[in-house]
Amino acid sequence: MRYPGDWLSLALVLIPTLLAGLLAWPGAADAGQWLAYLGRLAGVAGLACLLAAAILSVRIPGFDRPFGGLTRLWQQHHYLGLGAFLLLLLHPPLMALSRLPYGKPAMLEVLLPPAADWAMWAGWLGLMAMMIFLAPSFQFFGRPNYQRWKALHFLAGLALVAGLVHTLPLTRSLPTHLSLTVWGGLGGLAVLVFAWRATIARRVQRRPYRVSRVETLADRVVEISLLPLRGRRLAFEPGQFIYFTPHDSTLANGRGEEHPFTISSAPEEEVLRIAVKDLGDASRALQSLQTDTEADVEGPYGLFFPPASRERPQLWIGGGIGITPFVSAAEHIRMGGHWGDSFLINCTNDPSRAYYHDQLQAAAEASSNLRCLDHFFETHGALNRAFVVEHCPDAAEREWFVCGPTPLVRIARDIARELGVPKTSFHSEEFDFL
Repeated sequence: MRYPGDWLSLALVLIPTLLAGLLAWPGAADAGQWLAYLGRLAGVAGLACLLAAAILSVRIPGFDRPFGGLTRLWQQHHYLGLGAFLLLLLHPPLMALSRLPYGKPAMLEVLLPPAADWAMWAGWLGLMAMMIFLAPSFQFFGRPNYQRWKALHFLAGLALVAGLVHTLPLTRSLPTHLSLTVWGGLGGLAVLVFAWRATIARRVQRRPYRVSRVETLADRVVEISLLPLRGRRLAFEPGQFIYFTPHDSTLANGRGEEHPFTISSAPEEEVLRIAVKDLGDASRALQSLQTDTEADVEGPYGLFFPPASRERPQLWIGGGIGITPFVSAAEHIRMGGHWGDSFLINCTNDPSRAYYHDQLQAAAEASSNLRCLDHFFETHGALNRAFVVEHCPDAAEREWFVCGPTPLVRIARDIARELGVPKTSFHSEEFDFL
C-alpha cells in the first residue's frame, strides 16, 4: 500500500539523480567517460539517499502519519541508508576505473589522493563514518546494543557534512548554480533535522509525567501507569506508541534513556499506561521502577489502525506483549468509541502469559462489537488456518491487524495469504529493533 509520504521519499532521491543523469549525459563517449558518468551518478544518487534518510529521521509527532506510521517511516529510513551506503561504495572504484586509460598513477590518485586534496579526503571520511554507524544498523556483527547504536548514529552528521564538503567543490554532474541549489537545499534541511534531533527536540517534544503505579502483570512483565505533571495529557489514538524516559535515580540501568513502548490505555483515560517486558538491561530495571518518580513522554507515534479501516470488520491477532495495542482499542470500544466489529485472537504460550485476559473479556462483555478468544500454543499448537476459520468464519473478508513477535506475524501473514486476504487489508507491527 502506497502512502502520500512515499512520494516525498521518492522525490528527494529521484530529482537530483534524474537532473544529474540528463544534464551530464556523455553521449557518444569512450568507456572511460561512461565509467566516470556512472561513478558520478552513483555518487549523486548515494548522497541523495543519505540526505533523504536524514530528513526522514526528524521524528516529529504526526509527521509519520503520511508515511503509514513511524515504524514504516523508519523502514524507509533504513533502506535509504542501505541504498546510500551501496551507491557510495560504488562511486570511488568507478571513478578510479574511468582514469585507467590515463595510466595507473591517475587511477591511484582517486583512491589515494594527495594530502592537500581536502575535498577528496572529505569523501573518504564520510564513507568511513557511514561504515561505522551503519554496521550495527544492519546487524553485521550481531544484534546491537540499543543505546550504543543510538550514540554511533550521531556519526551520520559527520557523514552528511563530509559528503557535502566533497560534492560541492568537485561536482561535474550539475551546473554550479543548480548544484548549490539542490545540495544546499537538501543538505541544509538535513543538517537542520540533525541539529533538531540532537538538541532542541528533547526540550520541546517531551512531556513531564509522574509514575503513579507499577503493577506486575506476569513474571517479568509490569504495567506502568503515568499521570501528567503539567499541562494537558497526551492525546493519542489506539495502537500508537511513545518514547518513555524514566528519571528514577534508583534504576540500575536505563535512567535517562528513551525507549519505545505501545500505549495500553484508552485515549479517553486520564492515566497513560504502558506494558514493559524484561527483554534487556533497561527493561529489566524498569520492573522495579519506583512510584512518584518523574519521567518524560514523547509522542504519540505510529498508525497501526489507519482511520479509513476502523469502521470495517476486523480480525486482531496479538502475541505476548504485542497484545497492548488491542487492549487500548478494546478499552476505547468499551468506552463508546466508534469502531467496526472486531474479533481478537490472543496468542500466548499458556494461561499464565495471557496478559490483560480479564480486562479484555470485560471489554468484550460490555460491547457487542468485540469478541475475544485465547489461543494457547501448549494446548492448540501453532496458530493455523483451521483454528482461525473455525472461530472467525468470515476472516477472509475482514481487515487483519497483527502485532507480536516476528514468527507470529509470519504465521498470520501466511494464513491471510492462504485465505486470499488482500495485502492492503493486512496490517502488522512486530517488536524488533527500532
